[in-house]
Amino acid sequence: MKIKKIRLPDLILYFIFYIFLTTQSSVAFTSASSMDSKIYNGILRKKNQDIHLQVTDNNQTLTTSYILNLKDSSSKKIIDRLSTGDFISVQAQNTKDSSQSLTVLSINYVGLNILLGLWLGNDNLCYHFQNFTNLMTYPKNLGESCSKSAMNPNLSKLKKMNYFVNPDDQAWLLLISDKSSQYAAELFIKNEKTIQLNLFDEQTGAILSHSILRR
Repeated sequence: MKIKKIRLPDLILYFIFYIFLTTQSSVAFTSASSMDSKIYNGILRKKNQDIHLQVTDNNQTLTTSYILNLKDSSSKKIIDRLSTGDFISVQAQNTKDSSQSLTVLSINYVGLNILLGLWLGNDNLCYHFQNFTNLMTYPKNLGESCSKSAMNPNLSKLKKMNYFVNPDDQAWLLLISDKSSQYAAELFIKNEKTIQLNLFDEQTGAILSHSILRR
């Protein structure tokens, strides 16, 4: 399989942007006038020809559904690659004629619903994508499933990390960080039960590992 070369300047920019994004609320948007651009984060829904973004407020009590209007072909290609149930963060404006419609100026990052849950890697690690930004890995105990090993994990080898998926109209790039390290991983979705992660060193761009994850 041909691996796309990732440029180091791109990695640096992505991680700077990641730090900025992690300071934002996962469900709210900034306050401003109705025509100022804001960050809207929510769940994507595709209904017939319309694309909807379901945004939930901070208290998890009110959900608003917006129709998305896309300004450029690149954004449209990214949306086309996503499915109902995926997460998306956009910079957008309310349209003049309706507060329930948004004009998307840019896509910040996305979350893939297919990733969520437990995966077993060919490295004998369990990968638990807990939500669209949190990832945990731990060794699988002999003779146990990943879900059972999670009840009694080896705490010295358990790792909790943050990740997000960079929006792209051709390939998915995951940016992963923990307390001491930062990585980039190119994601290949083979099918619903098999994915491949190629992990890169953030400083050198060297490939650190090829992991096949199954469930």
